[in-house]
Amino acid sequence: MQHCKGPDVNQLLLFPTGIFKTEYCGQLPILIFPTSGIVDAKSSVVIKVDFCADYPRIVDEEAIVILQGQPEMLLSIKAHVVEQIIELLNMSRDRRLEYIHFGPVFFGSSKIQHARIHNNSPEPINWVAIIQDDAMGEEMGTDTRQRTDIALNNLTYIRKIKNIDTTTIISCLPNEGTLQPYQKTVITFCFTPKLMADGKKDIGPSYRQDYALFLRFESVGSKDGFLRDDDYKTIKSERFQKMELALTGTGLPVLLQFDPGPVLNFEPCFMGERSEIQCIIKNQCELLPLTYHFEKTANFKIDPEKGEINEGGMVDVMCSFVPHQLGVFKVKQKIEIIGLVAEEDLQSLSIKPFHHVYLNFNSICKASTKKVVMKFDAGMLPLIRNPMGNFVVKDLAKRKNYAPVAMLQSATPRTHSHHSCEEPVKDVLLAFPNDRAATIRSKDRDKHFR
Repeated sequence: MQHCKGPDVNQLLLFPTGIFKTEYCGQLPILIFPTSGIVDAKSSVVIKVDFCADYPRIVDEEAIVILQGQPEMLLSIKAHVVEQIIELLNMSRDRRLEYIHFGPVFFGSSKIQHARIHNNSPEPINWVAIIQDDAMGEEMGTDTRQRTDIALNNLTYIRKIKNIDTTTIISCLPNEGTLQPYQKTVITFCFTPKLMADGKKDIGPSYRQDYALFLRFESVGSKDGFLRDDDYKTIKSERFQKMELALTGTGLPVLLQFDPGPVLNFEPCFMGERSEIQCIIKNQCELLPLTYHFEKTANFKIDPEKGEINEGGMVDVMCSFVPHQLGVFKVKQKIEIIGLVAEEDLQSLSIKPFHHVYLNFNSICKASTKKVVMKFDAGMLPLIRNPMGNFVVKDLAKRKNYAPVAMLQSATPRTHSHHSCEEPVKDVLLAFPNDRAATIRSKDRDKHFR
């Protein structure tokens, strides 16, 4: 758009009493209002002079003012019309920018590009950015590689695309403002493709949605005084400068292939043991790498639990079932796909999950049972053998914890001496821990035990 600066409003003070008349006979778009009237004695009338700047030039015109009883006077109208130039420059070399190519981006993630808007003129500019949703060559979520007849075959999908708000996919911030003479301001373009599923197509490795939108930057000027004249409106709309920017990008789905499959059936095992399955994860996208992260799940372990898969690449993951409790396990293992996502202000990015995939883990933790083998132990052998032994566990000798009653705590034990400190007792036997349970009495009443 072009905007030309000049003396928009001039005021004439007419002091003589009587009738006045103004007349401009030039070819420029100049309006004088009112063109005639009456001036009361000792009063004044304001005359408004409007000039529509159609292109850069120097204006030096005259208008005739006729006063009652006075000779004609000339009103000088001068202006220096300059062109308002809005430019978009790249961030590195200040070269003029005509298009921005975002490239391939996963659905749900975002990509940001920056540019500088430049007022290359000596006057301030009010500007606004407008997305053209009816421009020639616009593409909105269609695969540009397919034939035209195939694309037009699905009219329902095309109508669905037309109803989508384009600002949710491509945004420009700020989208309006004021630039001082020769000022440059950084603006941000954010591309966030959204998956618009086509019911007639399977989302496979070749699925994609291409976008081509146009953004128009215009300077905003005053139209006051020229909306009443059709000729001036035509000049106003056609002569103002405007600049167009093309924005292109491609949305791709996140597609992962699992081998042996999305359902992993682990071998049943006992508590404390583990069952393992090696899983191969393939990134079916040939254009973008992706970063994955396995969410922590009880009784299951993943190694490695996070990593990156190259374009069309594969990674080996060891999935382990390590039960800590008994039961049947049917678990959905969540896999997060991590990438750059736009913040609420749409001017910055942060790394966070934007897509989720699930694996199904199934297994059983069984209770362990152990067969106890008993053997006969004759017991301890004192000077006089006791008549009773005991059945004990076969591998008791392997255990470290023994019954404390079988331990002698005295450094100089005299338990087996069978002698009393005071008086010797004859025919007295000693009862040992492996004798008959719950008693130290003998079935023979003639024998003495202590």
